[in-house]
Order: sequence, then structure tokens, then C-alpha cells
Amino acid sequence: IAFQIETIALETGTIALETGMFSLQTGTIAFQIGTIALETEAIALETGMFSLQMGANVL
Repeated sequence: IAFQIETIALETGTIALETGMFSLQTGTIAFQIGTIALETEAIALETGMFSLQMGANVL
């Protein structure tokens, strides 16, 4: 009986480890989404600069 309880405890520890790894992967995905948003912001800035140059040419 003691051996069976020890085996269950070990399996529970493995599940906790797998859950922790999943949380780490989720954090990485969130970081990638944040990077994409940053790149989009940079594109918007470049578009604004282009519009400013076009306006200067009209003047």
C-alpha cells in the first residue's frame, strides 16, 4: 500500500511539471504577440513619416 501511494505522488509531480512547462510556453506566445504589436506600431510610424514627406513635397 505504501508503494502504491508513493507511485501516485510521483505521477502527480510529473503532471505539475508538465503544467509548469505549458505555462512557460503560454508566456512565450504572449511575448511573440507583443513583438508583433511592436512591429505594427513601427510600420504605422513609418507610414506617418511617409505622409509627412509627401506633405512637405506638396508645399
